[in-house]
Amino acid sequence: MQKLIESINKFKVSTEAAELYTNRGIEICERVDGALANDPDVLKIIGNRTIQDINDNHRYQAEFMRNMLRLNNFEALPWMMVWAYRIYSMRGIPNDYFLKEFREWQNAIRSVAPEKPAQEICDVYQWIINHHDDFLHLAYSSDIELFSTGTNCKEVQNVFLRALLKGDYQFCKDIAGQFVNDPRKVAVFNGQVIQPSLYEIGNLWERGQITVAHEYRATAIVYKVMTIAYTSFIDPIPKKKHAVITAGVNEFHEVGARMIADQLGVEGWQVDYFGNNTSMDDLIKLLKGKRPFFLGISVVMHFNLDKTRSLIQEIRKDSILKDIPIMVGGSAFSHSDNLWRLVGADGYGTNSVNAVQLANAWWDESAKKA
Repeated sequence: MQKLIESINKFKVSTEAAELYTNRGIEICERVDGALANDPDVLKIIGNRTIQDINDNHRYQAEFMRNMLRLNNFEALPWMMVWAYRIYSMRGIPNDYFLKEFREWQNAIRSVAPEKPAQEICDVYQWIINHHDDFLHLAYSSDIELFSTGTNCKEVQNVFLRALLKGDYQFCKDIAGQFVNDPRKVAVFNGQVIQPSLYEIGNLWERGQITVAHEYRATAIVYKVMTIAYTSFIDPIPKKKHAVITAGVNEFHEVGARMIADQLGVEGWQVDYFGNNTSMDDLIKLLKGKRPFFLGISVVMHFNLDKTRSLIQEIRKDSILKDIPIMVGGSAFSHSDNLWRLVGADGYGTNSVNAVQLANAWWDESAKKA
């Protein structure tokens, strides 16, 4: 994987190419849809998968690529390709589909774009095609962990996971109650029991071993369990300043953001948690009213990175908010050391524990200056 990352890091695209892909992305996507839908070989490859399913995946891929091009950072691309190959194979789509698809992306781009910017973008797609066999090998390798938490509580996590899969809320609640017996254990339980359990449930869904309904049920149980663990130890009189924690714009994955908000509350912070998909305008209005010490933004989906950068840019333009420290976190940043800087953040929480440590460090530094 490291060699692939080093290879893709050599790519840089012009602003012209990135803006062209952004402005013509829908048209490009529609051309890819049309070409593949009319290809009898493709129809044989996808089998009983509907064309609409395939087209939806094209939209997600286009959004992901748009973000990589606009940020001019492709470190996450090898990881996402391995994930895509793994997902498609689990759903019975032959690997040859990728080669056909990416060649059609190149054809569509060349059909709508001037030669120079088109070539810059097509070179990225050609890199994907050239490394097709590498992605196949890594997708089937058990050595590649796409998301890792380095859990040290494997036995507890395995028991908790089995209870989640059964939908046994009471047992999950009992496990949390036994484990979280002092405030310091809230972060450990969240990061080393809940988080890896949800990752594994995601893996099971990817392999087609459970349905999305199982995933939703598990998430609902986790929220209830987290609430009980959090409220047992929240500091009734916050000793630290105000923090605002939110999932990013257009981001519907909020468990990580909720973990950080809960842990900050246990650490003595006054926390406002805004949940998922708060609009940019609404969030800025809320920030002006709250005037927090810092803002934390969680992003899981890579195609929301550019929206996060736009949000941070708008905050920096505002005379009232421009000096608020901004921390980002979430798996969208996990495969690149530099993405958090590219979106304009002041810090990056690699996990919920690290995010709280960074917030506390900012607080301590501020107290020294006061």
